[in-house]
Amino acid sequence: MKNFAVIIPLLIVTLLMTACASSDEGIEIIWDGKECRYTGPNELPMGEQKFVYRNLSEEELDLWVGRFIDGHTFQEYLDMQGEPGEYYDPPSWLVEPNQKGTEGDAKDGGEFFSLALDIEGEYAFVLGSYSPLSAWNCTPQLKVIEAKSE
Repeated sequence: MKNFAVIIPLLIVTLLMTACASSDEGIEIIWDGKECRYTGPNELPMGEQKFVYRNLSEEELDLWVGRFIDGHTFQEYLDMQGEPGEYYDPPSWLVEPNQKGTEGDAKDGGEFFSLALDIEGEYAFVLGSYSPLSAWNCTPQLKVIEAKSE
């Protein structure tokens, strides 16, 4: 009986730590002032996903997200830009997913936000500004897949 008094609290702590770890998968968009990087899994299951956007520069850049439709690809999108940072109008074959909004500040810098990634496909993250006009493509792209049933 004495062993249960030790094992049960340890089991509860382990379960809580596992739950916290699974909700924080290290999915980040990072801007260092020169390039934008997406870090995390290259494939995510469909559904609501939480991300952290970390802007390590002094620039005010918004995070834009788009999904490619009609068979268009991330490479086609990258080829539209003459040079990094140059603004260009998004094509009609890039549609915005439903952004749930920001959810506050991350503990070590950055801002949490949620996206409803309810459709399979390739997605792109872009950091941009309308004043002054700029666009920075984040690499690599993200692929959203249907979750495998168990």
